Amino acid sequence: MAELLVRLGSYGLGLTWKARLFDDEPHPAFARMTKASVDTGIPTLELLAMDAPYLQAVDGDFEGYAGGEPILTLREFDSSSWDVRTADAWVLSEIRRHYPDARPMTSDEWDATN
Repeated sequence: MAELLVRLGSYGLGLTWKARLFDDEPHPAFARMTKASVDTGIPTLELLAMDAPYLQAVDGDFEGYAGGEPILTLREFDSSSWDVRTADAWVLSEIRRHYPDARPMTSDEWDATN
């Protein structure tokens, strides 16, 4: 997750995040992250500090909010791949620039990875 957020630069710094993991028994660090993000969310820098670099989420959504509205979802679904969902054209262009093998997904594909 940190790698993706770094690629987004200052865009991601103004977001707050809500974490949702689909693991019945997540690592304690991710359980704390999920619990801390329930109400108002976690600011980006705090989220990055909670996300230990040696841990990988498996089957989790990290939703970025601006002004209370969800604008970006990062979904890790197999501990090594990420899906990105946003309507922001700049974010999409940055993802494609840094990850040339990225491709658009249909809504059905997105729903199937959940």
